[in-house]
Amino acid sequence: MQVRRRGRGDAGGESAIMPAMNPVSDLEIYQRITAVADEFDLLTKRGASLIGGTALSTACRTLRGMAQAVYEHSLASSEDDGVPQ
Repeated sequence: MQVRRRGRGDAGGESAIMPAMNPVSDLEIYQRITAVADEFDLLTKRGASLIGGTALSTACRTLRGMAQAVYEHSLASSEDDGVPQ
């Protein structure tokens, strides 16, 4: 089955399946990833099973690593010029 997709020049980048969405800032991405990690922490503390707890702990560490990468590469200011990296 073929899906018809439009290029960026057509209709503002919309595709036949997904309409164009508003851009998301790096700060919003950082905040949302951190919020999901916090929620996973809470679920883990509520007493998930051994397998569920392990899955949640692993996912939480992964999400926190992703959030840290977004912060370090986009939101942290360098000491030299104050411009985000």
